[in-house]
Parts: sequence; C-alpha cells; structure tokens
Amino acid sequence: MSDDEHAPGHASFQMRACEHCRQRKIKCDRKAPCASCRSLQIECRPSAKSAAVRTRTAPASTASQSDRQMYIINQRLASIEDSLKKLTASSISSPIRPSDTSSPNIEDSPASALPTFDGESSFEVQTLQASEAANRTVSQVFGHASNVQLKTAISSLISSLEAHNLDARAHDAYLSSIDTIIAPEALPLPPADIISAIVKKVKTNPPMILANLLPRGLSYMEQLCQKCYFPSASLPSGSRALLFALLFFTMRDYVNDEDSGFSPAQLQPSMQLCEQNFYRSVESYTTLTVPTLENTAALFLAAMRAHEESKVHLVWTYTSAAATMCYSLGFHRRSTVVNDPLEISELKRQVFWNIYMTDKNLSLNLGRRSNFCDDDIDQDVFPVSEDPRQRPLDQLNNIFIKYGVVQGRVYDELYSPKAANRPPSEKKVAVEYLGRQILDIVENEMKTLEVSQSWFPEALGGMLAASDAMAYTTLTTIYRAQTNTATGTEISSECFAYAKMALEAHVRFTTEFVPENDWAKESYVTWVLLYMSFTPYIIHFTWTISTLDVQDLNLLEQSVTMLDRFKHISKGSLRLRNVCGAFLETAKVLVQSQHSLSGIHQHDDGSLMFTDVMNSSAPSNLDWNAWSQAFPTMDRNADMSMFLNNWLGDNRPVMDMLGLDAFDQSRPNR
Repeated sequence: MSDDEHAPGHASFQMRACEHCRQRKIKCDRKAPCASCRSLQIECRPSAKSAAVRTRTAPASTASQSDRQMYIINQRLASIEDSLKKLTASSISSPIRPSDTSSPNIEDSPASALPTFDGESSFEVQTLQASEAANRTVSQVFGHASNVQLKTAISSLISSLEAHNLDARAHDAYLSSIDTIIAPEALPLPPADIISAIVKKVKTNPPMILANLLPRGLSYMEQLCQKCYFPSASLPSGSRALLFALLFFTMRDYVNDEDSGFSPAQLQPSMQLCEQNFYRSVESYTTLTVPTLENTAALFLAAMRAHEESKVHLVWTYTSAAATMCYSLGFHRRSTVVNDPLEISELKRQVFWNIYMTDKNLSLNLGRRSNFCDDDIDQDVFPVSEDPRQRPLDQLNNIFIKYGVVQGRVYDELYSPKAANRPPSEKKVAVEYLGRQILDIVENEMKTLEVSQSWFPEALGGMLAASDAMAYTTLTTIYRAQTNTATGTEISSECFAYAKMALEAHVRFTTEFVPENDWAKESYVTWVLLYMSFTPYIIHFTWTISTLDVQDLNLLEQSVTMLDRFKHISKGSLRLRNVCGAFLETAKVLVQSQHSLSGIHQHDDGSLMFTDVMNSSAPSNLDWNAWSQAFPTMDRNADMSMFLNNWLGDNRPVMDMLGLDAFDQSRPNR
C-alpha cells in the first residue's frame, strides 16, 4: 500500500464515524476532523476502533508521522479560518448578542435606536439651551464673591439640568426588561378559569381605560380568547399581542377597583404574566412591521403603556409604526370600512382616531411634524353609542379629536420650519385664531358634557375638571409663539397670564380632585401632568425673576409643593419635580436679593421685551450638546439676562423640558 493511502483523506474507508456523530446519530464523512464537528466548532474524536486501525496502518518512520501531524494541523487551521469567515459574514449581516442562542423560540430584540431629533417646540432642546446659557451666566456671578447665594443657586440649577439631561437622553427602545424575546406562540397562557371570569365581568363592568379608549375592543377580546384557548389554527403574533394587552389593562383596572369582585391576590399573577407576554409580543418583528388591525391596535396600547412608563420616544416609535399601518390599511379613509361588519368598522375607527390624537399631542411636545396629514383624512369620528353609560365617553373622545386637530395646526402654523419664516403679523393672526379655537372647544363642548349617567362618573368628572389646566397650558404654548423678531425677543402679556392660570389650575385640581391614593395620582400624572407640557412653570419662572414679585414666587413654591406629592409615581414626575425645584431656588435668591436684570423692558400691557443689546451678545450656532460633557468658554460679560435671552429667544417655545427621554444616545441599563 502506498504512503498516500495512509493519509487521512484516503484512509477514511478504514475509519468509523467519530464519537460525536455516533452519539448524535448523524452521518459522518469519516475525515479527521469530520465536517459536522468542524461546522459545530467542537473537537472531533475518532472512535476507539478507528484509532486502533490508524495506529496499525500508520507508517513507522518519523518523517511520515511528522507529515501526518502537519496535514492534520493544516486541516484544522483551514477549518478555523472557514469558521471565522462565516462568523464575520454573519455579524455584518445580522448582529446578535453573545448570549443569544439559536433556539427557534427566541427572537432577537430590536436594536437600540440611533439618537433622535427633537424640534424647536421640544422642551428638551430648550433645556440644553437653558443649561448652556445658565453656564455662561455663572461667569459673571462667580466674579462677585459677595453674591454667594446667587452663585450657589445657579450652580445648583446647572447641576440639576445636567442630571436631568443625562437621564433624559437615554433612549428606551423596549417595554420588557429582558434581552431576548420569546416567540408569541411559545408564551404561556393565564389559567382558563381566570380568563373566563374576566370575560364575563367585562360584559357587565368594563374596565375604565378600555371603555374610554377602545370600547369595541372589549367584545373583540372575547373572540381572541376563544381563538387562543380553543385554537383551530395558529393565532398570529399580532392577535396574541393584542389579547395580552387587553387582558393586562383589564386586570390592572380590576385589581385597583375594590368593587370589581376580584382580589389583588387572585389577579396579580395572571396580570403580571399578561404584562410580560404583551411586552414580548409587541417587540417582535412581525408585530412592528406587518400591517393588520390587531398589530395596529396592539401598537397603540403599547404606546399608551410606554407613556405610563415615561418613555416618550418609545411612544413616538410605536405611534409612528401604528400610523404607517393605518395608512397601509386605509383606516384614514371612510371607503375602506363601509363594507366591514359594524363591530369591526367601529373598532378600526376607534383605533385610528386614538393613534391620531396621540400623534398630534406628541408632535407638538417633541417638535416634530405629525405622521398624519389632515387633508388626506375623511374618516368618520368615534361612533357614539346608544348606551347612556357609554355615550359620554364616546362624545368626549370626539371632542379630543377636535382638540388634536388644533394641536396639529399649532405646530404647523406656529412652530414648523415653514412657520418660522412667516411675517409677525400673519403669525399674530394665527395665534389669536388658534387660541379662540381652544377656548371654544373647552368652554362650549368639554365643560357642557353631561356625565352623570356615564360609566365612572366621578373619574370622568375629574377629567373634565382638569380641562382648565389642559387648555391654559396649550394657550401658553400658542401665545409663546407670538414674538416680535424685528425689535427683539418678546413674551406677550397673554402668554404670562395663561401660564399663571395654568399653574393655578394645576394646584386647584390636585387639591380638589386627586385623593391620597396612588391609583388616582398615577392617573393625574399620566394623563394630565405629563401628557401635556409643563411650559407654564418655565414661563412663570421667567416672569418672576423679571419682576421680582413675591406673590409670583409664591405660586412657583405652591407648584413645587404640588409636585412633591407625585414625585414617587414615575421617573418623569421625579425629574419634573427636581428641575422645577432647581428653578425655584434660583428664583428665591433673585427675588430675595432684588437682583435686577439688564436688557429687559416691560411694556405697559405687561409683555416683556428682551432687547437687541441682549440679542447681540448671544453667540450663534452653539453646540448645545457639548455642555453636558465639558462646559465651553464662558462669556465674561454675560448675566442672567443672557441666560433668559438664549433660552427664550429666536422664537423657540419652551415646550416639554421634562420630555422624559430625548436625545437618546445609548440604551439604558435594564
């Protein structure tokens, strides 16, 4: 027999399958190493009999043994090189985390998003600008050693804003707290007896949040339960996501309702299971991308949950995805639903308009153009139920649709890039017209709504009582856009008046309508305090440090005292209280010291003008992101006037500084 016949490639006919292939009972090509072991990147161990054969047939000479070893080494190096090429190609095309496995029941979580954009009406942008301007103000204050209190107050303000923005820039891309998502069909279901009792209860006592947002979704939940627990075919991931969402919100309301007939211990385990299943389902690729009614509704409910968790940019992600699906499915057009069964057509309309309202509110708060174009929508509004208990809720939703339309116009006509180039006279006309529309909706429609016979009359009455705070906040934002750029930055007397009225309305509402229980506090924080902007506080702060009035300072103190009641509810409410508290301390020092500000002129009508002297000192094109890393060189001639002008100037409205998670540059530790 020749030497070539003893080489590993030719001796395979004498070899048995390797130990690993024999154990796994798969075909082995009987090479050393075999193809299966190379692909799995494990050591290929020949069987004992094969080793004995090779020992008997191996050439005795040292040179032949050396050649054989070199051959095996080269084969293994080639195998390693091939594996590295495959890994590199795989990492480029579809990166995965080292902890991920190839299990068919595991789906990669969506990657953390790139840094997001916040427009000029965003409170986050204003925070960065305010922080930079405050930093430059310190240069003069620090030059006066005698003014220790003012130095400390402004330093504290900068520190508070820095801490807020470092936290706020972290983007939350997930609702769940795990890195891998189990495929929906593998998720465990709650006990059938619990679900059966829930479905029966819903028919006679619907949960508040769903009766308000998706009343037609409650009957749809029963159909989904039947398909899930008694399947005749596999239920799509979007249907499961919607089912888990409906069950979670329903059980959560019943847990917090003492008259529901369920004890917390009875529902808590199933509620927590549905919550996690909901998160995992909605984060799947198909739920986020495939346009179906179920996926669209699930994304809307995911946006609501993200809002409750103070993850505003995640709300935008889900809302934008849902809006895209609405257009793909034609939910914005009347003609696409007229031939549907009544229940389905009404559900589609409810889903569409809820996404629309969320989008318009968030568009203004984040300073981004809405996903919806009003000129392209002819869909009918919420179907109003004949049931006197449901009718007020449907009517209120239709009022909020009108409110959302005006919010969209506020951004388009006052804060969009196109609006920035409008003459001041045109903008003033738009301000007055939009202001009248807001007042008309609230005074003539919202406050005249009869709710005594509705579901949850006390809660609905409280919601209507909060309409003052909501309206005055929006009016503050509207009148903040009315500036006179020809002579300098101006804040009108109407803007200051509405800001003061908004803060007074918040204090009054929380005193009269929010009892001392966390469930009521959560509702206020989620759907009033953080749903709208807290712009009025910042505008009133500006007024206070300009006039140095003690009564105005007292309102700032009352507002912070109010926020103390709610700071434990969420991350958003805590950040709001901390930042407002820092502004309050600065205002206290300035009012107590009667430290007047240069460059500010008050007109007879009460408006404030930040003069051109201040404007000329303001640098342009500043890198506002740099302040949180290392403060740039400060203008030694700056003072608090510069702080205000840079912050409030250039037609930049002070929107939701507590926007909660803007400039998302890194995924949070979860």
